[in-house]
Amino acid sequence: MKYTFLLLAAICIISGCKKKSDAPKMVYSLNGLADVTVGQYVDTTFFVALGATYESGPQEAITITPDSLPAGLTVSPASASGTPTFATIFTFHGRVNTAGAHPILITTNSAVAGKKSFHFNLIATPNPAFTYGTTINDISIAQYVHNTFYVPVSLSLLTGFTDTVTVTPDNTVAGISFSPTSISGKPNFSGALTMTTGFNTPGTHPVTVTTSSASTTPQTHTFNVIVTPSTDCAPEIFGVYTTVTTCSPHTIYDGTSSYLIEDAHIANKADISLPCLIIRANINCASGTFTTDPYTFSGLTATGLSGDTFNDNTVICHYTLSGSINATCTTTYTR
Repeated sequence: MKYTFLLLAAICIISGCKKKSDAPKMVYSLNGLADVTVGQYVDTTFFVALGATYESGPQEAITITPDSLPAGLTVSPASASGTPTFATIFTFHGRVNTAGAHPILITTNSAVAGKKSFHFNLIATPNPAFTYGTTINDISIAQYVHNTFYVPVSLSLLTGFTDTVTVTPDNTVAGISFSPTSISGKPNFSGALTMTTGFNTPGTHPVTVTTSSASTTPQTHTFNVIVTPSTDCAPEIFGVYTTVTTCSPHTIYDGTSSYLIEDAHIANKADISLPCLIIRANINCASGTFTTDPYTFSGLTATGLSGDTFNDNTVICHYTLSGSINATCTTTYTR
């Protein structure tokens, strides 16, 4: 056995024994790599067409994968496969906020030929810093008004490129709400915040608004909601409501229809729509209560009872019906 092993070793030395790693491998090249130039901070889409060209050896499939992307850049697809010769296109998208050359690694890999590495440079040329000015005007409303207002917002480009700026108001201030919760645009940009308010307290109410973009730090701004005193609180309950009416001994459910509480054209009075009827509310601003005047229509009379209350979003009305229907009812209005 010893002599047999030595004989085989001698034969390998004389004639040459091939290792598995010495087996023929595919030779190929990768074409289409070239540096790409973009502007710093600029949202950009560019395409890189790569071709894997077969040169020699046993053909096999390879996978091409872009890697080491700079922050802010994405690529689609994440990888592509094929057997050389073949071509593929990668779509790069995003923004590079750091100026300079950013090497992007391209890796190819196959079962036998193994891994190869290539690269190209993404060159971000410097742009001036992006700055902008923000103007938000104060808005004045009357006390007790529950309505929708538009708060003008304007953004002006001062230096640099144009970037999308998002304007987000503070939606936690008691008595107001914003919808949508933010607006966006590129300076120069003008828009409006849609604000619903039910302020009851006269005075100046500051509201904070934050502006931000991908390339700037957030900025805070303040505008004031100035509530002027009023002795008429009827506007607080004007609007369209969804109602539920219950009556005894008869029950009426009206949970899907809308009813209106509207201006009676008299201070501290409002017209309240009931099923088939409209009654007049006499509002007590200090207590948040109201009484109603009797109203007759087509032989049916509604007479108000005590315990009627209101706030910004709920009105509860108690009354009796007499005539063609005899019942004691409660209608609850919500919005």
